[in-house]
Amino acid sequence: MKYRILAKLQEHAGQYVSGADLARELGITRTAVWKHIDGLKKEGYRIEGVSNRGYRLLGNPEGPPDSGFGRQLLCLGEVDSTNAVARRLLKEDGLPHGTVLVAESQTQGRGRRGRQWQSPVGGLWFSLILRPELTATEVAKLSLVFAVALADGMERYLPGQVRVKWPNDVLVNRRKVAGVLLEMEGEFDKIEYVIAGIGINVNVLPEVMPGELRATTTSLMNEMGVRLSLDKVLRDMLLCMEQAYDSFLRSGWLPFRRRFTRKCIHYGQCVTIRQGDKVLSGTDMGVDEWGCLRLKTAEGDLYRISAGDVVFD
Repeated sequence: MKYRILAKLQEHAGQYVSGADLARELGITRTAVWKHIDGLKKEGYRIEGVSNRGYRLLGNPEGPPDSGFGRQLLCLGEVDSTNAVARRLLKEDGLPHGTVLVAESQTQGRGRRGRQWQSPVGGLWFSLILRPELTATEVAKLSLVFAVALADGMERYLPGQVRVKWPNDVLVNRRKVAGVLLEMEGEFDKIEYVIAGIGINVNVLPEVMPGELRATTTSLMNEMGVRLSLDKVLRDMLLCMEQAYDSFLRSGWLPFRRRFTRKCIHYGQCVTIRQGDKVLSGTDMGVDEWGCLRLKTAEGDLYRISAGDVVFD
């Protein structure tokens, strides 16, 4: 609810919004409005309250002052998905490079290959808008780059415990804690924009997830035993993602190829690749210059896998 209040204040940036209006629009009491405003202040939002005028947002939480990622931050309540909202806004008005849309929850969050991504309150669900001068082939590698960046960011909370799974999952204790979904618009050699959808189970406990996911997912709070500030985690992740993105533009894929290999939980192991009805098994030989997974079968054949699900023991 507090992020719905924040969204209302952002809609009227620089203007006062009365507590009575907020309470009426959101269907809560004025006391509840005050409590949520106080919670936002404690998270770092600068909100001014004046008697008989209401509240106004003075600025977002402190973050890296020179950071391009998140300089324009749109906070939403419950949405279908932040990627879907981003696509609609890009068609209507356009959004500048580095814009971030973050939602309190999603009703139609998606993962790779059209799978549903459970997105309850307590998680960090956001989309990052990029306008890179890259080919579609290079853009595709960003899913692996951002997986490494998220893993680096989470190492601040769980040192030595965070790994990646090809192509873009982040794991803690062999269970999924975050994922990346890239969507792009444009021609092969001229990309108009990229939307990087990120889902992180921050304060989501496994018991609120559907039964089939409880054994395969975890959250930062579940692993650490403490509730985390979503705003702080968001700032940490955006900083790591921006540093990784800038490094990728400067130095290319090769350094990230090495970093992904070091963090990959199944590198050098026997794995199974599922591609619909097709199944391949062999040894993971690491990712190649295109970000594909190299799989060597028992017969000695080498396959380059561009899409599929990895299953490992």
